Amino acid sequence: MPDQEVAFLEHKANLWATDGSQDRYSQPIISSTPVQVACRWNQTRSLTTDAENNVIVLDATVVVAQPIITGSWMQWLLPADEQGSSSQDQEIHIVKTVAVTYDIKGQAVYRQLGLMRLRNQAPSASSQVQLHKPETA
Repeated sequence: MPDQEVAFLEHKANLWATDGSQDRYSQPIISSTPVQVACRWNQTRSLTTDAENNVIVLDATVVVAQPIITGSWMQWLLPADEQGSSSQDQEIHIVKTVAVTYDIKGQAVYRQLGLMRLRNQAPSASSQVQLHKPETA
């Protein structure tokens, strides 16, 4: 049986990861190929603070099993029976916060990401991102 921290990752999301490097405009360099990851996506709004104590609004929280760096981009993949129900769910989100919690033995890891919707910003050539619709089998 998997650890409780990763047992209920029933959703799928596209991840455009970053390695933490930035371009000449101080924007994170995003990978050009999305990777599908298992997650638990909670579309709830909340307030939090960043490292400089600025208040930011998070549009979603996501639980994942693998390490993801702040600045990466994610897109929720709706189940096949719900596709077309809302265009809002297909928007790109940027990872703003990463919370990592270990169990008491230090073996199992719980990773929760705070995501903010990228409003009025389509991926550009400078960010090296091209969006592709997921192929259905």
